[in-house]
Amino acid sequence: MQDHSFTFCSATLLIAILGTLATPASADITGFPIPGWQVNQWDSAPLSPVDPPNSITLTTTTAGQSRSAFHEITQGISQFQVGFTYQFSGTQQNIMGAAFVLHNRPAGANAVATGSASGVNTNFGYSDLFGAFNGPSIAVSMQSNYLAPNSSSTGVYTGGGFGGGSTSTGPLNFFSGNPIDIAINYNGVLLSMTALDTITGESFASSAVQIDIPAVMGGSLAYVGFTGSTNNNIDTTQTFSNFRYTAVPAPGSMGLLTAGLCAMSRRRRH
Repeated sequence: MQDHSFTFCSATLLIAILGTLATPASADITGFPIPGWQVNQWDSAPLSPVDPPNSITLTTTTAGQSRSAFHEITQGISQFQVGFTYQFSGTQQNIMGAAFVLHNRPAGANAVATGSASGVNTNFGYSDLFGAFNGPSIAVSMQSNYLAPNSSSTGVYTGGGFGGGSTSTGPLNFFSGNPIDIAINYNGVLLSMTALDTITGESFASSAVQIDIPAVMGGSLAYVGFTGSTNNNIDTTQTFSNFRYTAVPAPGSMGLLTAGLCAMSRRRRH
């Protein structure tokens, strides 16, 4: 008797493999390997050395900096988990910060916000006067809370815009100088952030934001990375480390799932 389960499994597995081959290459990211990341600047101040694969210091001690760092290969964004450590060094000012950013702008991994004629770069290197991230993009910010000194806030922004308000992260302050472990999760419907001060134990958990990220991006892949700016501040060093990005389901999971279902089907027949 013909084993129809074998025929079905072979066909299904072949479809899964062909589907994987037809998908643009992407893989989970760990750390900041060079090559692999593109570090960009609008300003002319010296870039800090990248310490691959451990960390990237995005902004430093010069006013008017606008910087970005993006992985050179687009990643799956239908569902994902992000983790990294953010650490600030310097003097906290009212307008400063950084952001985790996804985008599909034409500049690709080279995208960076442009400063104004006065050299001031607003809104954590994401929003600018010239629309570097206008269009398919989204940012989750780590920003200074201008309404309350020595505090911080976070917000979710799309299309290169800066509006809709932000939420205080108190009692945690991104700019305390302590390493802050940050996790950003997207389950396909809801986007959320948690943060932990690794020295004081203070923590923050955002309210989940309902958003269709693939619709915002115009597809299921996007460039992944960070932006940051110093504005008029002369002491704003921002470092990212321990980075990990995992697309869920992970690449190849369809083939594994198919193989598992086939094995179960054949066991039931015998």
